[in-house]
Amino acid sequence: MIRMDLKHISQTRKESSHPELSSERMAKFLQLVTHMKRFVLFIFLVVTVLACIHPVSGNESTDFFPTPAGLEDQVSFWVDVFTRYSINHQIIHDADRPERVYRIADLRDLQKLGEVTRDKREAFVESERRKVVSILKKLASGNIDVAHLSGEEARLYRLFGEKPSRKVLLRAFKRVRVQGGMKEAFRDGIVRSGRYIDGIQEILNEHGLPEELAFLPHVESSFNPHARSKYGAAGIWQFTRSTGRYYLKIRREVDERCDPVLSTQAAARLLKTNYRALDSWPLAIMAYNYGLRGIQYTVRKIGTKDVEKIIRTYRSRRFGFASRNFYTEFIAAVRVAQSPETYFGDIELDPPLRFKTVILPAHQPLDSVLAAYEMTAETLKDLNPALRPTVFRKERMIPKGYRLRLPMPESVLAMAESSNTREDEDNTGFISSLTDKLKTWVGILLASSREGRSSQETAEDSSLSESNKTVSMAGVSADDDSRATLDDVTERSPTTFADGATPTASTMPSLEIRGTSLVVLPEETLGHYADWLEVSAQSLRRLNGLRFRQPIYVGQELRLTFHRVQLGTFEEKRLAFHKALLDEFLCKYRIDESRIHTIRSGETLWTVANQRYDVPLWLLMACNGVKDPNRVTPGQAVIVPVVQSIDAGYRRAVEIGN
Repeated sequence: MIRMDLKHISQTRKESSHPELSSERMAKFLQLVTHMKRFVLFIFLVVTVLACIHPVSGNESTDFFPTPAGLEDQVSFWVDVFTRYSINHQIIHDADRPERVYRIADLRDLQKLGEVTRDKREAFVESERRKVVSILKKLASGNIDVAHLSGEEARLYRLFGEKPSRKVLLRAFKRVRVQGGMKEAFRDGIVRSGRYIDGIQEILNEHGLPEELAFLPHVESSFNPHARSKYGAAGIWQFTRSTGRYYLKIRREVDERCDPVLSTQAAARLLKTNYRALDSWPLAIMAYNYGLRGIQYTVRKIGTKDVEKIIRTYRSRRFGFASRNFYTEFIAAVRVAQSPETYFGDIELDPPLRFKTVILPAHQPLDSVLAAYEMTAETLKDLNPALRPTVFRKERMIPKGYRLRLPMPESVLAMAESSNTREDEDNTGFISSLTDKLKTWVGILLASSREGRSSQETAEDSSLSESNKTVSMAGVSADDDSRATLDDVTERSPTTFADGATPTASTMPSLEIRGTSLVVLPEETLGHYADWLEVSAQSLRRLNGLRFRQPIYVGQELRLTFHRVQLGTFEEKRLAFHKALLDEFLCKYRIDESRIHTIRSGETLWTVANQRYDVPLWLLMACNGVKDPNRVTPGQAVIVPVVQSIDAGYRRAVEIGN
C-alpha cells in the first residue's frame, strides 16, 4: 500500500509541473501528503513506545547488580558458606575457583577424640589440607593412569574437567585454601540487622542509592557496630582510618566509624562517589573494598569494565582473594538477606533500635552521665558504640556537643505500641489550674502569630512575592537531623509540662514577622522547617551557613525560603505542631505536684530540663516565663512539675542528680 501511495505521489508531482493541472488535483495531492505525514508520525510513536517497554524482573537487583553466568557458581559457593556450612566446617577449596571444593574438614570428628584446643584444631585442618595438596601433586606429576585412581583421587581429578592439562593441575596444588563456615555468624547478623536495616535503607533512599546496598554490612561486619578487623577497619561498614577520616571524626574519645547513623551516611557518600567515577555498580562495590584508584587502574590495564573478566584474569599482590570475591560475596549476601526464611527457617529479627538523643552542652565524665540518666555502662555502650574504651576506662570525658543516645522508657515504648485509647483521668484542683495555664499558653501562641502576620501583611509592599520572603527564628537548642537517619526511626519521648507563672504575651516567644525574620520556637529543628517548607535541610544549612550536623540554639536567627510553600501555610503547620504537643500531654499525663529548683552556678535552663529533670525545655521556658534558657542566674527559683503517666504511672520529673 505504501509503495502504491509513493507511486501515486510521484505521478502527481509530474502532473503538477504542467500549468494545466487542475486545482482539484492539487487539493488531492496536499491531502495525500498530510495523510503520509500522519502515518509516519504514528510509526515513529509506536517504535518509541516499544523501545521504552522492557520486561520487569522479579528481582530488581539484577538491574544494578547483575550476576554474570560465569560467576554464578562462585556466588553459590558463598551462599553455601553463609547458610550451609557451620563453624565446625572447614572448606578446602581452590583459591582462584572457590566453587571447586576439594574436601570438607569436619571439626566434630576431632571432638570425638577428646578435648579440642586451638592448636589441635589448626593441626587437624592443616593435615586435611595437606592431604588434598598431596593428591593434586600426584595428579600433576603426569605419570598417572586415570583408570587406576582411587575414589578420592578420581573425584578431585573430575573437578578439573575431562582431560585437565598438567599445567592446570600444577597451578592448582599451589592454590589450595581453607574457608571456615559462617552459618551461625551470618544468621546472627540477620537477627542483629533488624536494629539498623530500616534506618540504613532510609539513608540510602535519601541519597538515591539502590536499597540492596543496605545488605553490604553482612559481608563487612555482620552488622556488629563494635567489629574491628586486623587491618584497623571499624564499625558495621568497616571504614579504615585512612578512608574514614575523610568523612568521620576519629578521636581519642569518639570514633564515628562505629556510629551506625554517621557511618551509614559516610558509606552512602563513598559508594555514590565510586559509582559516579566508574558508572558501574559492580565496580563500585569492588572499589569499596579495593579502593577507587585501584579499580580505575585495573580497568585501564585490562581494558574492560567486565566484572567477570576482572575477577577471573586480573592478578596483583594487592588484588587478592578478598578483593576478587567481594562482589560475589555481596551478591550472595543480598540473596540470603532478602529471603532469610528460605535458608534459616523461621527467624525473628531484633526490633528497631529506639532511643532519644541529647546534645551535651559541655564535657561530661562517664560517672556523671550514668548517674544523671540512671543507666549502666553496658546500656550506654550499646546505644553509643562510637564512644571509645578511653571513655569507659574513665581516661577521657564525653566531649562537648556529642549526641548522646539514651534509652526510651519502657512505659513510653508501651504507649507507642498500644493502639488502645484510654479516657483521660479527671485532674482537679492543681491540675485543672495548670491545664488552663497551658491552654492559655497555646492560645497566646496562636493569637501572637495571627496578629503578627496581619500587621506584617499590612506593612509589606504588596509587590513582594511570598517566594522572596525569608524568616529568622529563635528557639531552643535543637537537634537538626532531618533526613534518613536512625534517629528518624526512633520515637520522640512524650511531651511533659511544668507548672509555673501564668504565661502572658509579653513572656511568650514571638511568632511575629519582623522585616525579613521570624523567631524559632523551642522543640523545632531544621528537619521540621524542611518538612514544612518542602525543601531539604541541606538547602537551609547552605542558606544560613551552617555546617553539617551543626545544631541550632535559642536566639539564633535562621533564614528560610518560601519558594514552594506560602508563609501562611508554613505558619499553620508550625502552630499545629505545637498544639499537638499540648494535646498529647492532656491525653497521656497528669501532674500531681510541683517542686522548686534553685539555679546553681554553671546551670542553664537547658541543663535543668535535660540533665536534672526529664522535662522538655520549651515547656519549662513557657511555664516559667523565660525567653532565653541561658539567661538564668544562680539563686533563681524555677518551678518544675512532677508529671505522671496516666497509663503506666511513669514519673517523668523525678530528680536524677544531686
